[in-house]
Amino acid sequence: MAGLSGMATRLVIVFVITLIAAVTLPRLAAAAEPLAFADPAATEIAALDGSIAWASGPRTGPQRLMIHTASGTRRVPGAPLAVGYRSLDLGRDDHGGLVLSYQRCRTLSACAARRDDLHGHRSSFRGLAPAGCTLTTAPAIWRYRVAYGLFCAQAGREDQRRSGLYVKAVGTAPRRIARPSEVARYGISSVTSVDLRATTVAAIYSDIYSYAAISGIWGGGMRAFLAGASEGESDAHVPGLALGSGGVLWALTDAEHAGDPLEAIIFRLIGGCRSHEVMQTPEASGTYAATDIAVDGTRLYELVPGVGIRLHAFTPSAGC
Repeated sequence: MAGLSGMATRLVIVFVITLIAAVTLPRLAAAAEPLAFADPAATEIAALDGSIAWASGPRTGPQRLMIHTASGTRRVPGAPLAVGYRSLDLGRDDHGGLVLSYQRCRTLSACAARRDDLHGHRSSFRGLAPAGCTLTTAPAIWRYRVAYGLFCAQAGREDQRRSGLYVKAVGTAPRRIARPSEVARYGISSVTSVDLRATTVAAIYSDIYSYAAISGIWGGGMRAFLAGASEGESDAHVPGLALGSGGVLWALTDAEHAGDPLEAIIFRLIGGCRSHEVMQTPEASGTYAATDIAVDGTRLYELVPGVGIRLHAFTPSAGC
């Protein structure tokens, strides 16, 4: 991203100072928390209505899709092995039934978005990406609406007027949700995660700085916060995003600062109140305490690398 200003540098400093102030007594990875599913090969998770879906297998493949419902745990019927499954989301179809969406990859870089009814039937998403554009996420589904990220190019360069977060209802044209002002100020339009619940949509906008944002499906009530910054000897990315009951926004940031323990930071935004919890692991371990999160109502799940899926008791170290 070109044209970073002194204000951007100060913003990073504020972000780092905020975390330092909150990490006086950081929490270590909590092995005592309940293990929901033991799968050391789990890589991504999604949850809704008492069900949990996850991808299982090496990050370079092959991977399989797993689903747990009231009837038990099994592979997603009919879903083939793939090099990778990414951008998993559980939503509701237009009849209120459970539906899974994801990107199924036949190579590490060639992925296609699929809609899966969890009963052996899958379909492609059509009419979402116009000429010159590609999906950056699997669409999140809620009844007759979908939300998704779109990357568009013109003359070999990103077209920021068309790239970004979109919501589309059946029978209507896609609607681009205006970016939060701070996201637009720094020219960030890449959307890497989305979630949709009723009339609330959330997204992660990522570049050198990553923001978590939430708004109504028409763009009203927009709120956003800086979730990560990668500059100098610091690197941060935001692999986890979820909407919980009452429009509560959750995000997971994995951050690395040279010479310091690795940090997995869980953020929670309720209205205008943002709180967060920091979990640390030794830098030499090369493994974050959590690499994804999922939320089912008020139940928070974390994906622990090499272990599986745990229930997580959110314990903020600071917040309002």
